[in-house]
Amino acid sequence: MILKLKGKSLLVAILKLTWNAYLYMIWRQRNKRYFSASFLTEDVVLVQIKEVVQTHLGGKLINRASLLMLHSVLLKLKV
Repeated sequence: MILKLKGKSLLVAILKLTWNAYLYMIWRQRNKRYFSASFLTEDVVLVQIKEVVQTHLGGKLINRASLLMLHSVLLKLKV
């Protein structure tokens, strides 16, 4: 799915950032469990993913069409 995302729209940028943040956080959790026998809860990992995406999008311009498209996708996902 993520390989089919093309373009420079806000929605594509958010989905790509979210996917990359998800993979990174899962990898970190795997290493924490394997090497230090500690881990974070799913809720904490989700918050970290949201923070990464928000940080990376901080400087991007957001137009109304992108906001409406993002809102409709989030409603479908019930985030």
